[in-house]
Amino acid sequence: MPSLQRQSNLELFRIVLMMGIVAHHFVVNSGLLGLMSPTLEHTNDVFLWIWGMWGKIGINCFVLITGFFMCLSNFSWKKFFKLICEIEFYKIFIYLMFIFFGEETISIERMFLLLSPVIDLRTEFISGFLVMYLLIPFMNILIRNLSRVQHLSLIGLSLLFFTIWDQFPGVIIPMGYPIWFCVIYFIGAYLRLYPIQNSFVCFLLDSKYSAAIMLVLSISSVLMMLLLQQICITTWWPHKWIVDCNAPLAVLTSIAFFNFFRRLDIKPSNWINTISASTFGVFLIHTSSDAMRSFLWGDVCKCTEWYNSPWLSLYAILVVCGIYVTCTLIDQIRIRCIEKPFFEKVVSRYISD
Repeated sequence: MPSLQRQSNLELFRIVLMMGIVAHHFVVNSGLLGLMSPTLEHTNDVFLWIWGMWGKIGINCFVLITGFFMCLSNFSWKKFFKLICEIEFYKIFIYLMFIFFGEETISIERMFLLLSPVIDLRTEFISGFLVMYLLIPFMNILIRNLSRVQHLSLIGLSLLFFTIWDQFPGVIIPMGYPIWFCVIYFIGAYLRLYPIQNSFVCFLLDSKYSAAIMLVLSISSVLMMLLLQQICITTWWPHKWIVDCNAPLAVLTSIAFFNFFRRLDIKPSNWINTISASTFGVFLIHTSSDAMRSFLWGDVCKCTEWYNSPWLSLYAILVVCGIYVTCTLIDQIRIRCIEKPFFEKVVSRYISD
């Protein structure tokens, strides 16, 4: 995602986050989720429930990074146009590739969806992020005119309704990605502008122990839900507390992880920064369409065939690393051969930063 600086600690964070998102998709897009049982009928179930739990946390963290950097910077049409070009390039290129191999068909509706960057504001990350990105200038005006107390009150009120109140049985609070991403943006901006003052909140979210504490709590919440299902106390989904971006532990864990990495002291690394520049490309490539998901997870990786294997955990690690490396190499070729020449020779003449 767009950022003001290339700090290697946060660039490393982006890499870790995207690997967590790919791991999430290994479970939810491969057909494995349909085989898994909350009653743990197979020994691999516990691993898969934990392996696939990081997707929404990763999304929150990417938006936190955006809020942290963009709250004090000016909106850039050039960056936004570059974002649109990257999205459309992969959508169209991969669609044409699957048409060539007979896995896609040509239709008016499909062409419209290809050319429309915004498709589903309720559940599609790209659509929600683009809308939020366009709202950044207006959010920054609001942020500059809010006092610290007002800023914190805005975050608290938003979390009260969208995170806490939303957890009560029977309560329905419709919320698409743009609304939630704006809430996370305000949190990222607050972390940039103000230190956390409450000692307990600081210990939980911004101390040297915070990331470990929230990691343990998140995993424990999944294990606890699985245990409660074993003894027939509840039928709640094992990922209940982290299954959505606005789930309580998803929010808290995202903040703790972000604070850990932004305070991580590592030397600037061109390697990390270069690899991190393709994180968005990794996302776009492996989630580009239903045909890609079917091809990648079903035809190539054959994930469901490994469900009963004692080597599933090792295979999952190798698949995630393999997909990440492959997509990164593809995106680096796009950046060097298409994006840089196009923006340097054409776009820079008409659109300035």
